[in-house]
Amino acid sequence: MRPLRPLWRRLSAATLAVELAVALVACSGKDDSAEPTTVAEAGAQLQQAVQRLYDEQLGRGTPVVPDDAGTDQACGEGRAKRVYSAIVDTRGFEDRPSAFAYAVAVVGKIGSGWERQSTRDSNDTVTSVGAGGHARISVNTSADGKTYAILGETDCLPTG
Repeated sequence: MRPLRPLWRRLSAATLAVELAVALVACSGKDDSAEPTTVAEAGAQLQQAVQRLYDEQLGRGTPVVPDDAGTDQACGEGRAKRVYSAIVDTRGFEDRPSAFAYAVAVVGKIGSGWERQSTRDSNDTVTSVGAGGHARISVNTSADGKTYAILGETDCLPTG
């Protein structure tokens, strides 16, 4: 299992703030706790889990979503991954510890086959693993506690 922190380092706050679009796919009607067999299935489960974060009121306002996990990113040999990234304001927190504690609680409520990982070595990032272990979502709390960066990624999986 790869940590998502390298993805966070590649994404600049300016890049995330430029694009304003929310494009989440509606539920497919499938049991999203089942292990996916394709990148499209894992991507749909990732999108559903992110939507549950928003439904649980992780942030306030409309998230800025440059990557919506709706497009394959080729990994080679007929495999691809899906990536989700967004920035959203916290619910009015003024410090990292309060915002982080709230994020930990919300990420723990994703449910449906997603399991929150330990946060004992972090004071800013909480991660959940789902889609049969083939996808991860991390919520990174800004230093001032005012925004969250939501980062998700599937494994490289078959495209068909």
